[in-house]
Amino acid sequence: MLAALGLTDVPATRRRRRARLDSVAPEKVVAALVQDGIPVRGFAVEAPSLEDVFLGLTGKGFDVSG
Repeated sequence: MLAALGLTDVPATRRRRRARLDSVAPEKVVAALVQDGIPVRGFAVEAPSLEDVFLGLTGKGFDVSG
């Protein structure tokens, strides 16, 4: 069902699903799940921290110790 919405990176565990939303609105995902009869007990949108983004772009951390 998540793949039908165009979501990518959908690893499955017994109780939890994770997916990369890209440009799909979170409320659209929840509505589609409920409409298909899939119970939604919780939903969270996670985003990388600024440091994670920086490391991804540069491959290097920054030294704040002086």
